[in-house]
Amino acid sequence: MKNLSIDEATSLYKWANENHKKNWGVWMNYPISGCSFLQFEDNPLVVKFDEMTSFGTLKFKRIGWGRRISGKEASITFRALSYELEQAGVKL
Repeated sequence: MKNLSIDEATSLYKWANENHKKNWGVWMNYPISGCSFLQFEDNPLVVKFDEMTSFGTLKFKRIGWGRRISGKEASITFRALSYELEQAGVKL
């Protein structure tokens, strides 16, 4: 299982917040490796990790901007990630 550091989780959240309204064709400067950055019609940004990942109390394989996250793996939203970051004392 991959464990995200506070810095990795923070940079991932900030990158997603900046890019979720943009077309995937212009995404650059991917914040972390070991995952795929995807876009679907009903979910503007989904990150699919190569292996099960954890941060704080969260365990997931996908993070999506919206609630409808395709796939059967464990998933969370970026809102849940931001809440966990705030609990760790990170100001977003």
